[in-house]
Amino acid sequence: MPKPTGDGAALLRAICDAPEEDTPRLAYADWLDEQGGEANVARAEFIRLQIAEEAKGVEHLNRRPPTPREIALYRPHFLDWKAELPEYPGLILSGESPHGFGYERGFVYQLYAKSVRSYLKAAPDLFTRVPVTEVRFQTITPKTGAELAKSPALGRVRTLDQLVGLPDEALREIGGSPHLRNLNRLIVSGREITMAGVGPLLANPAVTRLKEFRSSDCWAVGPGVVAALLASASAPVLEVLGLDNTLKADPGPPLATLLGLPKLRRLYLGSNRLGDEGIASIASATPANALSLN
Repeated sequence: MPKPTGDGAALLRAICDAPEEDTPRLAYADWLDEQGGEANVARAEFIRLQIAEEAKGVEHLNRRPPTPREIALYRPHFLDWKAELPEYPGLILSGESPHGFGYERGFVYQLYAKSVRSYLKAAPDLFTRVPVTEVRFQTITPKTGAELAKSPALGRVRTLDQLVGLPDEALREIGGSPHLRNLNRLIVSGREITMAGVGPLLANPAVTRLKEFRSSDCWAVGPGVVAALLASASAPVLEVLGLDNTLKADPGPPLATLLGLPKLRRLYLGSNRLGDEGIASIASATPANALSLN
């Protein structure tokens, strides 16, 4: 699509610069109404509706499912809204697919990058036009991991999703980045990953907003991850922890401390080797909140 100009471009930039804020999004909805046309008016309603639904704060296991009205607005105008999205070699925005909803508070937020370099090349333009907060990379090598770690573009990311099978060297490079200040959700997976990869990220003093950490099938990580989570700068704000098939051995008493984190609401411990000591620790714990324990 042609690059937007004028008020529309300025409003999009304001949304991208402050993706957590609702006010720029609502201002863009008002601007769309002023432009007129069925697709614009529907998009304006869609933005306001998604913001209102998110504001209800209803708990969901994963992402909030769309309401019937959201779907009714989205489906007839999918192609119109897709045409507004920029295109970049090696990148796929979630709103480009009619099968994946991919909108959050009225805007596309997910990005799939075939490589780190395709992401870094597009970033200067991308983050003036689309408020992407969640990125999934197909491949990251130690070399490109170091390039990503040095880039301020990493500071735009709130969710690093499905970091699957990364070599520890690559994860360690990313984990040491000073640009992870906005990271609030991290999902890693793969038998190759150990504490040598995960540890530096959890120990990074810039990572203070991590609300959700999930490791799946990371059998080599081991029980040391519990102590690393407790010592992390994000421990006071952690809300969701998934340690499925990760602990390898019983971490013992630190589990009770983990369950007592002030914001923790969900803890997943599936397919781990918990013995009597770990079970006793769970039983003796005093959670700070109503806790969902798997």
